[in-house]
Amino acid sequence: MSIVLKNYVFPPVFVDHGREFIGQYGITKSGPIDETHFAYNHKLLNNCSGISSIECIGYIQIYILEPVVLAFTGSCTVYSAGHLLKNAVELFEEGILVDIYPTQQGLRFYIGCYSGFKAEAVFNSNNAVNREGFGPKLALNDIVCANKKVDVTDQSVQTILAKGATKPHFLNILFSQEIFSTDPNTQKYFEQNQYRFEGEGKNITQIPFIQNFQFKSFTTAQRDSFLNEIFTVAPESNRMGYRLSKLEKLCHGIVLDNSQVTVLGGLQITPAGQTIVLMNDKQTVGGYPMMGTVTELGRARVGQLSAGNKIKFVAQDVQAAHAQQQMLRAWIGLYCDS
Repeated sequence: MSIVLKNYVFPPVFVDHGREFIGQYGITKSGPIDETHFAYNHKLLNNCSGISSIECIGYIQIYILEPVVLAFTGSCTVYSAGHLLKNAVELFEEGILVDIYPTQQGLRFYIGCYSGFKAEAVFNSNNAVNREGFGPKLALNDIVCANKKVDVTDQSVQTILAKGATKPHFLNILFSQEIFSTDPNTQKYFEQNQYRFEGEGKNITQIPFIQNFQFKSFTTAQRDSFLNEIFTVAPESNRMGYRLSKLEKLCHGIVLDNSQVTVLGGLQITPAGQTIVLMNDKQTVGGYPMMGTVTELGRARVGQLSAGNKIKFVAQDVQAAHAQQQMLRAWIGLYCDS
């Protein structure tokens, strides 16, 4: 029912569903960057969404102190005592060393525990938000305990282990969905540049977003440039925001009357022409105008990309974005309940 963190590249953090309905108090929602794999993890373990799991970037090694049932979702390959683990959920016995590596396609993964990990609740959430100082970052040799001792004779545990042994990796589903544009200008551009995108192969990740009220603050040329360009993820990207390559075409002199509340997934454009996708540990207010808001599916995709990856923004309306997200959640339910 407990593990020890023996090694990692970047400190992992506790995440849960985040702080709901408290934006008016100047506190960000936080929560998992990749909500899809976070939800998939809890679904596999039959955990409720309020329970904490561990969000990781890069290699991590854990040592099993007591028997525990763990689930691994996102971009990861798991080795137990040196042997490749094929199951999504596994019962680990005492004294086993587990190594988890990120896969080439993404960089973020989640370690969930049957009954959840114990984590100190801060402001109705167990999230570690580095900027605000809430919640502990996990350090080397920290002991992480489960909320409940695992009973291998419990039928619910056996059911979880049985279904976890046959579940596919969900990362491919996250990236394989075709994003349909509901913006006529974007669709026209796709048709005109079909051969260009085919030449790029599958190296461009489509990121759906919804235009907001500030979209028309930009010139027609700037809006077209944003919709038509291929961006590159910059190395300084993190949980606060994913920074993309600067584009001279997006440079602007727009000055907002006052600072405005930021939104999760907001697409800020700096005066220098850099696009920033605001993520879970974003600031609460900001002065940069926004082209729109990246959808939940788009944020999950962005969170699985590393520096140098190419992305293309695709405009959707609210109805299309909701429909696409519901389809993805339906896939999660289908995989976990079948």
